[in-house]
Amino acid sequence: WGGQADIVFNSLSGDFMKPRINE
Repeated sequence: WGGQADIVFNSLSGDFMKPRINE
């Protein structure tokens, strides 16, 4: 389950981090 959670967390993290890095 940890692997799947990591993928989901990575997706959510990327979504939130992308706009921040853009700024």
